[in-house]
Amino acid sequence: RARWAAAASIDAVWTAPLERCRLTAAPAIGLAKCPVHIDDRLIELDFGPLEGKTKSEAHAAYASAMDAYLRDPVANHFPGGESPEAAADRALSCLHDITANYPTQHVLVVGHSTLTRLALCRALGIELRHYRKHFPVLLNCAVTQLRLRNGEAGLVTLNLPISCLEFSGKDAIL
Repeated sequence: RARWAAAASIDAVWTAPLERCRLTAAPAIGLAKCPVHIDDRLIELDFGPLEGKTKSEAHAAYASAMDAYLRDPVANHFPGGESPEAAADRALSCLHDITANYPTQHVLVVGHSTLTRLALCRALGIELRHYRKHFPVLLNCAVTQLRLRNGEAGLVTLNLPISCLEFSGKDAIL
């Protein structure tokens, strides 16, 4: 992972505060020797009572609520959990701040799967309720490149293992 970051000329790293994100970012930070920003806006969506449960455990405990959530996670998010709309807005706010601070540089953003999928939907104009349909899986430590310029977003790469990636252009990396 770190060799890729050095080749990609990473100018800054933004990461969620959770230890697993900071540990994931650490090799890239070590090689790139760049500024590091820890940002709470990159914390994963709060699933409320579903936190820490597998899908089958959640379904056993909250069958009808899970069915509704799986049909439309925006209209039927769990009470006590975070609204996917609010999570997408905070993630996109972070990405806009990153591009404001590093408008032409490479920025590595280390975060979480559901939040990343919601942010991609919001940035690309895809209905949030379809985040699992359009982005069914994001692999751990895979690279998604998103170009944010002049308020518009373009998806450059999605879910690529680092070993398959050739870095292209000055883009934000999720």
